[in-house]
Amino acid sequence: LSVVGGNILIGSNNQYLQFVNNVGTQFDAIGYDGSNDLNFNSPSDTIFKRNGTEKMRLSASDLLGIGTASPEGILHTANNSGVNIFQRSNDSASYGTNFYIRKSRGTVGSESNTQSGDLIGQIGFSPYYGDYDNYAASISSAVEGTLGTDTTPGRLMFSTAAAGANTVTERMRINSAGKVGIGTSSPQQKLHVNAGDTDQVLLVESTDGNADITMKDVDGSGIIRFDSDIFKFYTDSGYSNNPINFSGTKVGIGTVSPAHKLDVRGDTSVSGSLI
Repeated sequence: LSVVGGNILIGSNNQYLQFVNNVGTQFDAIGYDGSNDLNFNSPSDTIFKRNGTEKMRLSASDLLGIGTASPEGILHTANNSGVNIFQRSNDSASYGTNFYIRKSRGTVGSESNTQSGDLIGQIGFSPYYGDYDNYAASISSAVEGTLGTDTTPGRLMFSTAAAGANTVTERMRINSAGKVGIGTSSPQQKLHVNAGDTDQVLLVESTDGNADITMKDVDGSGIIRFDSDIFKFYTDSGYSNNPINFSGTKVGIGTVSPAHKLDVRGDTSVSGSLI
């Protein structure tokens, strides 16, 4: 140990600067192990302070806390502002900021393959009411299907807790085929909505006076419009061809204002019997 230019030098490998109390009990040690690593050895928590205020703590259980003296996970951050973790990416490439959640079976350094149904990861949202034990909502991902080299089928599940409940229930999922299920965990089509024992399944709403649903295939498109208590059917995308309309209990063909149960305007051709 020597002092050079006001610096304290430890001149060989595996030597440490130790901190002891007045009875010789070692608390912490800082040293160089010869592998270009600076080591902090402590029999208890290692605390980092600035101007006398604790900013970071590495617990004796190897949990790192920033802004908290009682870390509950490998990395635990806490503060009194709305932002805990902030990441910005500056890169000339097209890549953005990434957040990776990875899962394996086995142990760190001796991983084994996951299997269908394994939960890959979860983001949980917990409000404080006496503790943080219960989720209000969560987003989770699981393996869905057979894994193979460069083949990783999976699903996403979105869950919320109902009023009066302390556990979350899945509300929506996107499966490995890209099908979205709301109220069902087995969607059969691109969008599958199951309202359970409720008759009202879907609400389409607009605030401009009209509510439209457009259907399109490779040959063209059609529109169903609800306008001032009238259902209007268009067979084009420009609202030009409007062959049929429903107004109350009346059906209009060629008119948006049917005067009778069935009101047909224009030339009509009937094949077969008309009773």
